[in-house]
Amino acid sequence: MTANTQDLRNTLEAQNFQDEQILNKENRKTLHKMMKYVRTFPLKSIEIEQIRRDLTGMAIEAQQRGTSLQAMLGENPRKFCDEIIYSIGGIKAPGGRKLLHIAGCYYQIIGVIAIVDGLIAFFTDLIVAAGDFLNTGNTSLYLAGLLTSLWTLAIGIFQYIAGKKAYQYAKDITKAKLALRWGVSVLAFDFIYIILELIKMFDTSSLPLGLILFSGMLSILFLIFPILYVVGAYRNRPHSGTP
Repeated sequence: MTANTQDLRNTLEAQNFQDEQILNKENRKTLHKMMKYVRTFPLKSIEIEQIRRDLTGMAIEAQQRGTSLQAMLGENPRKFCDEIIYSIGGIKAPGGRKLLHIAGCYYQIIGVIAIVDGLIAFFTDLIVAAGDFLNTGNTSLYLAGLLTSLWTLAIGIFQYIAGKKAYQYAKDITKAKLALRWGVSVLAFDFIYIILELIKMFDTSSLPLGLILFSGMLSILFLIFPILYVVGAYRNRPHSGTP
């Protein structure tokens, strides 16, 4: 950053701070939320101050008209920020959002499938176990099935929540760290699950080797979705705020 650019940024920052003191509590709160969102984009510091200048001016104008900045915008503040960011910095919504949307859709779908499958299996085993108990007084044969059904249900709930979080955090870059934690958790879970399934397949001598290898390769391909989750969250990281 050149000395002239640094001076201009400092001047804008001082003007913005001074003008913000004019704003009432509601408009100042809206402005701060919008600027918090703006700072998550990889913009230069002077561009951030220019955007802040424009938004502050709009907030002052809205206040003079006896209305709020939120009402004056007439649309979602973040959507308006996306437009002004693109007009000043030439930056569109980060690619990480698209990756998180893909991962989110995938995990919500397979999560619902697993939940439905787990519920059906659980109630089926429960009915059979109840009938067996009435006839023989023994339910031990169905306990393993019930536990497996509950495990499937738990996996489905975890995957569905992970998918919802991915979709939710894709729209809010300030939640990038939380999204990354979920992505790493999903990746670790899927990796361990696939390894265990591969070990189980190799222990099954009745299956042809070709089928085992094909199933293993197919399972590994599914790691692309948790990887998309992690990469998407990583690319949505907040702007560091450095000049």
